[in-house]
Amino acid sequence: MYNKRRPYHQEWFTKWFESPWYTTLYAHRHTEEAALAIGLMLDATQLEFGSKILDLCCGNGRHSLALAERGFEVVGIDYSKNLLEIAQKKLEQTSVKLFRQDMRHSYPSAPYDCICNMFTSFGYFDIENDNRTVLYRISEALKKGGYFFFDYLNAEYVRSTFTPFTETVLPNATIIQKRTITDLHVSKRIEIYTEHTSKPEIFEEKVRLYTSKQLTSMIESYSMTIVQQFGNYTGVPYLADSSPRCIIVAQKTTID
Repeated sequence: MYNKRRPYHQEWFTKWFESPWYTTLYAHRHTEEAALAIGLMLDATQLEFGSKILDLCCGNGRHSLALAERGFEVVGIDYSKNLLEIAQKKLEQTSVKLFRQDMRHSYPSAPYDCICNMFTSFGYFDIENDNRTVLYRISEALKKGGYFFFDYLNAEYVRSTFTPFTETVLPNATIIQKRTITDLHVSKRIEIYTEHTSKPEIFEEKVRLYTSKQLTSMIESYSMTIVQQFGNYTGVPYLADSSPRCIIVAQKTTID
């Protein structure tokens, strides 16, 4: 069946990531967790001090900050004005360069020694080829021998621990999350109720449920070789039925 592309300005992330409620809901994703993930990346890649790294879909800049504090040359890319403004304030005492752009377009300041894509910032597009285009752009922007550090959800774990409904009560709001799951996607309807509104604000999240096998196959089709796989930020091996994350380390092996 023909899958019609939604106009870019109507994609779920163009609304949700611009809302201040996004950072409220994910406030538990803190700088300490980012530092742990970056530590794993550096252990796995053994990047030299001062290497040039792209934080693809950098969000509010917590991973970029962890990299900058370790002496790397860092570039951050994101499409959200809101998150980039937060990142700019967080990174104002660093040399990190930030750009607003679509992740499917060629990346500025390439080539890179390493590109990291953290916290399931992939699989956002309804069109399969759009997601593959992102991997092409990553490979295109890497130096030969450069690394791709990919931090994604574990589809099998998501299915086995699926929770259709959660409610979070905050001092100023109640956030209800209603989740659905299909063969291809996990989706979330986010309803935010405050005392100042008669109707809730409603947002959406939708991410493709790629399996580890699908991801590694896709990555390898773009001139990259899988080096390691981990199941969480402490570096334990990936296990399909129990790992909360699917973290893949790949290395570019040929010149396009």
